[in-house]
Order: sequence, then C-alpha cells, then structure tokens
Amino acid sequence: MSESISLTYIQLKHEELPVQKTYRIDGKNYIFSFAYNSVGDFYTFMILDDAENPLYASKFTYLRNGVQEVVSGLALKRKLVPINLSDVMKDIPSIERISINNFDNMRVCII
Repeated sequence: MSESISLTYIQLKHEELPVQKTYRIDGKNYIFSFAYNSVGDFYTFMILDDAENPLYASKFTYLRNGVQEVVSGLALKRKLVPINLSDVMKDIPSIERISINNFDNMRVCII
C-alpha cells in the first residue's frame, strides 16, 4: 500500500501583484492581500476577514511561518510557509531569502 502526500499551496506571480484573493482555510474564508515592496525587495501579505477588516499583516520570510502571533479573529490552525519546491528535497536550501529574482518559483504552502 502506498501513501500519498497532498500539498495545499498558494501560487502567485510577481506581475499580478498587488492582488487580493479569498481562500477558505480551516472552514473559514479569509481575504489575502499580497504586495511587493520595491524599495526593500520583499513581499508582504495582509489577512482580512469577510468584512475586509485587517486581522494580520507581515512580510514573507523564506521557510518561516508567516503568522507568528495569536490574533483575535484569526483562527488559522495551519502554517503559511513560503517554499521553493526545488528546495524541498535538499539538505541545505539553495535560497536564503525571497526576492524578485525567485518569487515566481515560490509556493505559499498551507500546512
């Protein structure tokens, strides 16, 4: 008997930013707003509730959970981790940080 692994992720492309998208996670709809900061060369996200009230905002950090605090109104039980799929099987990741040069190869994994 073989086992399979499924991976739920958000895929974005640099050219579509800024953008808002709605995702259903843990049985609840959340609006995600994604943007690029060209001065610092980094990517940000904001999570909003159905009424578009901001719940949480942060920048993406490679291989780190995007949500680091407990926030009232944000009931995520999962982690949001940006990963370059080519790094998954490596002992040492080939990417140190998310930038305009590698963003299109990233997936924000919901684990």
